[in-house]
Amino acid sequence: MQALRRIESWPVSFAAAGVVTGDGLAETHGDSRHAVRLASVSKPVGAIAVLVAAEEGVVDLDGAAGPPGSTVRHLLAHASGLPFDGHEPIAPPGRRRIYSNEGFRVLAEHLATQAEMPFSEYVRAAVCEPLEIDLEPEGDPGSGMHASLDDVLAIASELLT
Repeated sequence: MQALRRIESWPVSFAAAGVVTGDGLAETHGDSRHAVRLASVSKPVGAIAVLVAAEEGVVDLDGAAGPPGSTVRHLLAHASGLPFDGHEPIAPPGRRRIYSNEGFRVLAEHLATQAEMPFSEYVRAAVCEPLEIDLEPEGDPGSGMHASLDDVLAIASELLT
């Protein structure tokens, strides 16, 4: 794929890209094993862990979590009323979608409490081990995980199946 090779012209010290389809990995370009901070791609990883926890009965998607009136489902959908960063809600739950790192911090704390184990350990058990990936879930649950392109593509492939 010619489009993937365009990353060679980017003014950055490292870049890698890949494409995955419902049929599997289509192509990668660059060092797909080099781990980088995922930034906001950390959120879908945390969301997968929470959904596994819901499937296992560890959390209830409609159970209270976060600001008064908010649920796990609200936190997952960026609809808890929490701001991007900060602890004080800026809208009632369910009223507005507000992209929120804080919501994922609260979600991670809730999962850790319900599972009686650190969030990072739950992510390892629920996401990393089944997918056989080396993602590092430590750090901010909304922006601080580290993984390689291979890891991200394995997650994307799982979501497409």
